[in-house]
Amino acid sequence: MIQPYNIRLLASGCAVPPPAPVDAEIGAGVSLEMRASLEARLAEIARIFDYARTLPLDKADLALEYLNVSEQLNFGQDVQNGPGRRGIISRMARELALPGKTEGARRKWLERALAIAGISTEAKSAARKAGLARYQNALLEIASASDEDAQVRKVEEIAARKRDRAAARKPNRKRRSTGQAVIQYPVDRKDEVRAALTTFAERMEVELLP
Repeated sequence: MIQPYNIRLLASGCAVPPPAPVDAEIGAGVSLEMRASLEARLAEIARIFDYARTLPLDKADLALEYLNVSEQLNFGQDVQNGPGRRGIISRMARELALPGKTEGARRKWLERALAIAGISTEAKSAARKAGLARYQNALLEIASASDEDAQVRKVEEIAARKRDRAAARKPNRKRRSTGQAVIQYPVDRKDEVRAALTTFAERMEVELLP
């Protein structure tokens, strides 16, 4: 009997069920009940990718889960557009709401997200506490560190750089008023624009309002 999901919250505030229980080898012989449960989980992840407030670190973990569940569902089968993991990633690039105009650009985003998902649990926790969970470039820098200790040190290093930059700009902020801007964009380019704005906000150290 399939157990009902318990709801948890992402750091971004979005409700998401925990990962579905997956046997080591399901493949074509999976029961209809279990297959329905896993496919429902994939659909839930796809919906979460549409949430504007889902943080890049959360999306990275969800992308890895989507890949793993898809691999279990397709164990021993040919995956559309290529065998194995490569075919599943191509399908994810088409089906999920990812940044990028082309499938190649979306695949590149996925490769980066999967690298971020490989960050150690301790370093991810440190990144969240340091306010780095929304910055993909910072997360990629953390992911490039050699091991868990190095990743945690990298979090501390990036956080210190951000504090130093903020401190250097603080006197200027006292003499400036703040402003807001509203951006209009085509609905079909929502994810592309959102990714560009996030990168801009990180570089300029400005805040994107929800």
